[in-house]
Amino acid sequence: MKFLLNENIAPSLSELLSSIGWQSTHVTFIGLKGEPDSKIVEYCALNDYIILTHDLDYGRIVSLSGKRSPSVLTFRLEKISIEELFLLTKNNQIQITHYLSQGALLTIDGEKFRFRLLPVERK
Repeated sequence: MKFLLNENIAPSLSELLSSIGWQSTHVTFIGLKGEPDSKIVEYCALNDYIILTHDLDYGRIVSLSGKRSPSVLTFRLEKISIEELFLLTKNNQIQITHYLSQGALLTIDGEKFRFRLLPVERK
């Protein structure tokens, strides 16, 4: 799995994710810092990245697109350190991989997981 860390995620998480076999980079490292969310979504879709963020806008953009990618992993946690965020990710790696590999919007809020498979159907 390849993750693109949004601006609101510390770049240092990238190195920690590599220790569990997940490739990742940060928007800063690829020249996307400060770019509109829609441009980052487009980049991720074209380059097979999963967006890792605290920002709800990415899930909304992907949901409204009607497409199967990119997947989005959103953490809805307040005042969490990078180490705690990494441990939460590492301890739930199997579940996270299961959902995101199918194409999904996955939200982690404490110990709760919410997901919607892509494309999101409109009723």
